[in-house]
Amino acid sequence: MGRQLRDLLRHEVRLQHRLLALAARSREAIIAREVDELIRLEAEHRNAVAEAEKYARERLDLGAVISRADGDDVTAAELTLSRVAEHLPGDIAIEIGATGSLLLEVAREVWSAHALNRQLLQNELEHIGLSLEVLARASVPRTDYRKKLPDLSPTAIILDKAA
Repeated sequence: MGRQLRDLLRHEVRLQHRLLALAARSREAIIAREVDELIRLEAEHRNAVAEAEKYARERLDLGAVISRADGDDVTAAELTLSRVAEHLPGDIAIEIGATGSLLLEVAREVWSAHALNRQLLQNELEHIGLSLEVLARASVPRTDYRKKLPDLSPTAIILDKAA
C-alpha cells in the first residue's frame, strides 16, 4: 500500500505541475487579452482541479487505511503524510516524505501563480473602468472647468483633463 501511496503522490505532483502550466498560459492570455483562450483554459483548469480533488480524497483514504492497518486510530484532521509514513518501510517512507515536500512546494507555486493572475485581472478591470470613465466624460464634456468637481479619484481627474 505504501507503493500505491507513493504513486498517487507522484500523480498529484504531475497534476500540480499541469496546473502551474495552465496558470502560466492563463497569464499570457490575460496579458494578450485573448478572451476565448482564457475561457478555454478556465474549463481545462476546472477539470484539473476536479482531478486533483479526486487524488486528494484517494490519498486521504489510502493514508487512513495504512494507519488503521497498523493500529493507529487517526481522524482525518490528524492524518498527515509524516504520520502515515511512520507505518511504512523506511525506503518508501523516505520517498513519500520527499514527494510530499515536492507536492507542497509545487502547490505553493500554483497558489502564487493564481494570485498573480488575479492581480493582473484586477488591474485590467481597473484599466477598463477608467477607460470607460474617460470615454463617458469625453462624450459629454464639461462646459465650465472652473466649477468644483464632484468627488473623483485623482486618476479620474487627470484622465478627464487629458480627454
